[in-house]
Amino acid sequence: MFLSLAPAVSDALLKTHSVLAGAATVAALTVPAGIAQLVGHRRSNRTLAVAGALTLSAGMLGIVVGDLAGSPVVFFAAAVVTGIGFGMAFMGALRNLSGAIPPAHRGEVMSAFYLVAYAAISLPAVAAGIALPHAGIHDTLLGFGIAVAVLGLLVARGAMRIGEETAVTVATPVPSPAAVPCVSADVAHGC
Repeated sequence: MFLSLAPAVSDALLKTHSVLAGAATVAALTVPAGIAQLVGHRRSNRTLAVAGALTLSAGMLGIVVGDLAGSPVVFFAAAVVTGIGFGMAFMGALRNLSGAIPPAHRGEVMSAFYLVAYAAISLPAVAAGIALPHAGIHDTLLGFGIAVAVLGLLVARGAMRIGEETAVTVATPVPSPAAVPCVSADVAHGC
């Protein structure tokens, strides 16, 4: 939703029709998201998911305030905050999920995860496109911004149930020596 509405909002706030304004808006969200993942990779899944969802909610409310106040500075700063929150929340949720999936089902579940993730990105954008001619860009952004902030709070609440373990990497389980079959050459080594 942000990537579909924000470039037009930034054009209005900056009083320009330059594609660079839209590109700056997209970069203000996506670059901090990537940096947040690089910086936060040693944090626990719970910390990433909870702090990320709360940060994303605060950032979305800041985007709405920046738009309503006509302040490009607040709007762009809030986009950076939203990007940080998105990056952290996405990484925490993805790591938590991938660590909980049995290896035999990881491909199926991750495919479903990405299907849901893409639907969660695209369906609100389509809905915003439908609402836009009726509500206008500012009211559409207001409605969707508040909805995303509320959803972020709900995600943070749910993420508090994630265990405190830090899952920096998802390791493939190594079978115990007792589970490995012996071959005749290993008998001399106590197999």
